[in-house]
Amino acid sequence: NPAFETVTGYASSEALGKTHRIFKSGQHKKEFYEKLWHTILQGEVFRHTITNKKKNGELFYEDKTISPLMDETGHVEGFVTTGKDVTKETRALQEMERLATQDKLTGLYNRHKFEQIFETEMARADRFNEQFSVLLIDIDHFKKVNDTHGHAVGDTVLVELSRCIEGAIRKIDIFARWGGEEFLILLPQTTLMQAQETAEKLRLRIQETPFSEVGYLTISLGVAQRNPEESLKKLFKRVDAALYSAKESGRNRTGTAV
Repeated sequence: NPAFETVTGYASSEALGKTHRIFKSGQHKKEFYEKLWHTILQGEVFRHTITNKKKNGELFYEDKTISPLMDETGHVEGFVTTGKDVTKETRALQEMERLATQDKLTGLYNRHKFEQIFETEMARADRFNEQFSVLLIDIDHFKKVNDTHGHAVGDTVLVELSRCIEGAIRKIDIFARWGGEEFLILLPQTTLMQAQETAEKLRLRIQETPFSEVGYLTISLGVAQRNPEESLKKLFKRVDAALYSAKESGRNRTGTAV
């Protein structure tokens, strides 16, 4: 029908005789389709929001209902499917979720999301008796950057520093903007000694990297390994004290929590 053509980009002449594979987006796992087929072949109705692909390759979202047609003996002989385009609503929800978890400037996790991830990692570490550590990073003399070059340049520095650090840590590490010029990294399955090595690697990497309009900068870091059953509040208090010690000792160095 015309609505189908509008949503999918396919003319009826292009779609008739084809299967729904032409809309397959690759966004759903094999298990999703196994559940779908198991449901409808059992004679039950399947309902789900499905990510499909238009003729031009653009993704769209559809509230899909697939109903089996039964013959007189109760056997499935076919299916009727209806769908409602919910792309606008889905994308709006995705954007709301993104804004709730990401720092607007850098695109990193924000403080709220980091706290959520920390709770999950804490439970996992306690369950399996594993270790993890955190790094607290602060840009040295960042106020001077803003006062001298303006906040727009300061924002650029924050973004560039974020990308620089992202390129030097593992994919499993959790990197967040804690606030202002402070960043926090959670290092899963990492001892204090390993965290210290990572901190030094990052410190030297930043020290050797030129930043737009401001040249070279340095960072100070606090390092702490989480103690068993230790909360984020207590761990942060220790790593913050380690960072303070590093800055009091002259900056561009790493402090270790006790």
